[in-house]
Amino acid sequence: MERLGAAIHTLREAEKIALGHDMKDCKLETFGLLSSFLKRNGDTIEAEEYRERCYLLRDTLTNNHQLTSVSEMEFTQELHKMDRRIMDMQRHSRRLQACGRKWSFFGLFSEDREYPGRESHPDGS
Repeated sequence: MERLGAAIHTLREAEKIALGHDMKDCKLETFGLLSSFLKRNGDTIEAEEYRERCYLLRDTLTNNHQLTSVSEMEFTQELHKMDRRIMDMQRHSRRLQACGRKWSFFGLFSEDREYPGRESHPDGS
């Protein structure tokens, strides 16, 4: 019983540190251990309080983790959308450049341009 009391005292000190630094994972572990050790020591009411605190914190951490996962998934989807837009814009730009080169090539031989050594006709052709 003496060792159990020392363990409970040590866990209460750990709880203070965890609460002071908002260390949620440490609080979760401490609450669970305190519940278990207090129950072994015969303090079922306080053991039940710590068990309840442990469950509430676990639920909170699980919900936070799920929200974070959803946010990360939404962020990843947005990145993929932006990547697709960028790729589409790059393809479009390449097509425009190719068309520009074709027009430049055809422009060299246009009937409307005057070339050295070529005489203009009176009708404009």
